[in-house]
Amino acid sequence: MTSPTETSKRDAALIVSRVINMLRTLSPDMPMQQADVLLQVALKPGVTMADITKFTGLSQSSVSRNVQAMSKFHRLGKPGLDLVEAVIDPREPRRRLIFLTTNGKSFITKLMRNVDASYSIDRETDARLEIERMHNEAMAKEENTSTRGRAKKPV
Repeated sequence: MTSPTETSKRDAALIVSRVINMLRTLSPDMPMQQADVLLQVALKPGVTMADITKFTGLSQSSVSRNVQAMSKFHRLGKPGLDLVEAVIDPREPRRRLIFLTTNGKSFITKLMRNVDASYSIDRETDARLEIERMHNEAMAKEENTSTRGRAKKPV
């Protein structure tokens, strides 16, 4: 028989494992630096690259490279993950503020719901995810009741 402590340790390990696997769905070899930067942006929308550098201990160039990889377009024009966007700070044009994109908000919400089922980043994202869930449910139901390959009953 397992003790409550052993059960809670196993539950915690399963949650962490699900979070890591979700991060790997974005990129199979996603560096932990990238995950750290993504979570910093989720925690502090509008954070600057300099602040991310302070919070993570990464160099300015590493933060910049990771933000770029998670933007719509990666370096050299390659497609990025489209999770964050850098916008010019209206108070200081040389500075960029980093925000989650719509895709980023959806991903972070799904990720965090592994830890807290009631997690919400905002109402718009909650509504988008609910519509996505209902769509997927309807598609799965349609797939199960499909007549493809079977003769249709005469009307």
